[in-house]
Amino acid sequence: MNSKDSDIWEYARLNQFSIVTFDSDFYDISVINGHPPKIIWIRSGNLTTNQIAKLLIQNKTIDGEDYMFSHGYDKADRGRSKLLVHRVLWDDGQWPCVEEIK
Repeated sequence: MNSKDSDIWEYARLNQFSIVTFDSDFYDISVINGHPPKIIWIRSGNLTTNQIAKLLIQNKTIDGEDYMFSHGYDKADRGRSKLLVHRVLWDDGQWPCVEEIK
């Protein structure tokens, strides 16, 4: 699909969808236009569409690793709203520890 960002934005806004993207352009558009739609900006490296779907829908392990999602505000990025993705690591006592993926 080779649609313009502005067309995707408008379609998502009119249909009450969120946009899931690796592309910072949609975040930039949200700064100018506000919400809706909500933007989920994936910043966890190269993942396939299937891996992203697993992360967001099933919230299960991918390639043997566990993940946790949270919402937060990034002080270093002028307080902007972010979807935070954390890898869950397990210590020797099997207690979870989270690691932020940047």
